[in-house]
Amino acid sequence: MKKLTQQAEESETKIVQLEDRKKRLEAELADPATYGNNKLMQAKNDEYHRVKKEINQLQDQWETAMLEAEELEGKLK
Repeated sequence: MKKLTQQAEESETKIVQLEDRKKRLEAELADPATYGNNKLMQAKNDEYHRVKKEINQLQDQWETAMLEAEELEGKLK
């Protein structure tokens, strides 16, 4: 159970970091200097979508770990 809890905590930490990066990318994508430069815009947009995908994957991992931990805890009681 400790491993599942640790896994959930690690996922949560990464999610917070990626959410921060996503917010910064959103601000950069809204900046006229970014959308005035096609190469920069594409690079930032690609990174934004990669970060969103990674957040979704980590949220799934977190949810799975938490559900498994709760299930295991219920069995131990």
